[in-house]
Formats: sequence, structure tokens, C-alpha cells
Amino acid sequence: MRKRNEKIEQSNQQTNIIKDKPIININSKEFLSVPETAILLGCSTKTIYRLISKKEINAHNLGTRLTRVKRSEIDKRLANGKEQEPLQYDISECYTISETVDKYGISNGALYNLIKRNEIPKIEKGKYTYIPKKLIDNLLG
Repeated sequence: MRKRNEKIEQSNQQTNIIKDKPIININSKEFLSVPETAILLGCSTKTIYRLISKKEINAHNLGTRLTRVKRSEIDKRLANGKEQEPLQYDISECYTISETVDKYGISNGALYNLIKRNEIPKIEKGKYTYIPKKLIDNLLG
């Protein structure tokens, strides 16, 4: 029984060494691949690609399947806490999408493109989407 427990303990130690090895290697690199970035942040590669496409993480595509993320970018993102709470707007200070379309005479698609391009916050309540009057009026008025 004692020998069996010793073998189990030895096996567990070897497993921990293997698990920790990628983190040690990642910490010493200046440029990380997408899978390495995912390991470092503890999320999936899909999440990393989504953050890259939203331009929340700066990445450089060096060629086919060679996307690299600078380690300092990840550290800076974690230090700044870029995931800040969005500004809160009261619904009384907002237009619905249909009100905005009627008021300014633009299409839904054009409005959504403007909202996305200018990073205007949207508030979704029930089946309605609200956008702040002040920001839309400054943009279109």
C-alpha cells in the first residue's frame, strides 16, 4: 500500500511538471501565438480571435497561420483593466432604433454601421434597442 501511494505521488508530481511547463515557456517569450495567448489568459483560442477582430487586442499577422500577439500588449490590457464598466444612460435620454431612423431618414443598416464604427453604446431592453440621444445628435445632427 505504501509503495502504491509513493508511485501515485510520483506520478502526480510528474503530471504537475508537465502541466506547468507551457506556462514557464510562455512567460519567457516576447511574442505569443494565439494558442499560447489563450493558455496565458485561461480562455479559448476562439475568444482570442474574437478579441483580435474587435481590436481589443493588437495582433500582427505575419502570414498564413502566423498571428502573433506582443506579450506587453497582454500585460498592458490586464494592468489597465480595459474591461471597464460602460457608461450608464437612462432610457429617457435615448432614442430607439426606429425613432432614429425616422428622425434622420437613414436606413437601419446605415445606422447600425455608424453605431459600430463610432463605438456608440447600445442598451437592449426587451425587444427594443436604445441609443443615447446626445451621441446620435452629435453624430448626425
